Amino acid sequence: MNQGFFAFDFTHRIQYWNQAAADITGISSKAAVGGMITSLFQDKSPSFYLPMFQAVLKTGQHQHHEYISPQLNKWIEMDIYLSEDGISVFFKDIDERKRTEAELNNLSLIARETENAVLMIAPDRKITWVNAAFTRMTGYSFEEAVGNTPASMLAGPLTNMETVKYIRNQYKQMVPFQVEILNTRPATEEELSHGHAHGIDGTDAH
Repeated sequence: MNQGFFAFDFTHRIQYWNQAAADITGISSKAAVGGMITSLFQDKSPSFYLPMFQAVLKTGQHQHHEYISPQLNKWIEMDIYLSEDGISVFFKDIDERKRTEAELNNLSLIARETENAVLMIAPDRKITWVNAAFTRMTGYSFEEAVGNTPASMLAGPLTNMETVKYIRNQYKQMVPFQVEILNTRPATEEELSHGHAHGIDGTDAH
């Protein structure tokens, strides 16, 4: 069980502290059980946590929080419940998830603002997202692109199919790549200028 759990009674005395709670906080069950939740953490932690606990005591309603722990300096997800004997708390370390989300948000901002065409592709090679630059460059709208494969939309008579095969092979192996390939615009089949396609972590441009 990687989810921390502890419980304390209405006098704020800790009744239970599982091993996952000890692993996440660095506070052993022996040190925690029998102590007061108000004095368990140092610095300003009690003033940080107590309003959460008091809200549950006052309303009787479940509380969900995601926050940066003052004493651990990492993201924690916490669910607080009212029980017959006091308060039950489930919590887990979500620091890696939050950092990944922040990184993806930064990448998505870059993808939206860049002048280069960017597209995201699912394992079945169908497009799930394109940026505005892709629409300007190819002539395909977001709605037209999503759900199609890049090759079905962009390959034309002058497209080198050996390069297409190479891209697909790199995609399958999840290997970054850079190529130069000639694609065409929709309807008019106007030739697009040569460009570079660079795929990372399973993202490709054809």
